[in-house]
Amino acid sequence: MKKETLKDPEITISRLSTSAEFAEIKDAWTHLFLQNHNQSVFLSWEWLSAWWEIYGEEKDLWILIAQDSNTIVGIAPLVLTVQKRAGIKLRVLQTMGMPLVDVGGFLITNESKKITLSFLAYINQHKNFWDILEFNEFVEDGVETATQGSFFAEKKYPVLKQSTKHYYIPTHEDWLSYYDNLSKKFRKNLRRSLRNADKLGKVKFKAYTGHDVNWDVFEKIIEINRHAHYPRLAHSQSEQKFHQELLKNIAHTARFSVYLLFIDEKPAAYEYGFYHNGRFEDWRAGFDTRYDTTVSIGKLLSLKITEHAFGQGYKEIDFMRGDEDYKKDWKPLSRAHVNTRIFQPRKFKSLLAFYWLRSIKPLIRKKN
Repeated sequence: MKKETLKDPEITISRLSTSAEFAEIKDAWTHLFLQNHNQSVFLSWEWLSAWWEIYGEEKDLWILIAQDSNTIVGIAPLVLTVQKRAGIKLRVLQTMGMPLVDVGGFLITNESKKITLSFLAYINQHKNFWDILEFNEFVEDGVETATQGSFFAEKKYPVLKQSTKHYYIPTHEDWLSYYDNLSKKFRKNLRRSLRNADKLGKVKFKAYTGHDVNWDVFEKIIEINRHAHYPRLAHSQSEQKFHQELLKNIAHTARFSVYLLFIDEKPAAYEYGFYHNGRFEDWRAGFDTRYDTTVSIGKLLSLKITEHAFGQGYKEIDFMRGDEDYKKDWKPLSRAHVNTRIFQPRKFKSLLAFYWLRSIKPLIRKKN
């Protein structure tokens, strides 16, 4: 896809469409990432390039670059893909990394509204390329979300928004004070689970971070994952290749952090994610479902990880996307994120998808 340019008196927007161009801006991307208001690892060049390497087939890169006097001041990581909505094939311009990415957003110098508006103006000017625009898991109070709403509302685009919660635990107090503040019932369940686990053999917690994380560690995760509720990592070659790419890439920006629980020397549960700038993004978890439910090995591992984070001086544990009830037991705070879908107002199939998603699909779900 040929690089195109949109200019205003100060900001120049260019679109990168090839893997070579993506590779060339690695250093500039990392420099901007380390100054960005949102430093989630999911916005790093390393995470997104690993995703593109494995899952980029049949997608078009749509990375928008904002420059001021030849200095990169903003990046909007997007891809164009063809998907079925309401049984119709539609061109969807969306956040890069979906559906695996847990945090979306732009990288913008000084949270500039002007840069954000320049990105949106470029996207609107090139609306003939897409039928639906999707901004996934953007922080609700971020400049991108506020600017998107007003920009597209003024232009009469149909818009659907869905708010989601990301739970997190600030770890600024001491561990015992935090633990004592958990509910008595939950603490009692944890103690009972530990007693039941001790009956099966020695319980051991092990933390792997940074260069300690290698493919041998992930082989243990895969072993557990074969008997977990969602065994995708054990059975999907693309998932395994993606994790191998992450292992090669991610150490340049963040630390891969993997936590395992062993019972009687056998790996029984795992959690892993990324540590950057004092913050642990808890991305994936699972446990061997062959253990009796009275053991609750997933909760035991989360207990060990939380205690470890307090002891290591972490600033925060972020449970990431999903409002599952088990997260609430840890008395977390929450951040609102937003998924925004924007539909072409003058395209029949785009409007059909809008009415399907807004009215018909929820009605069908309600009846079922």
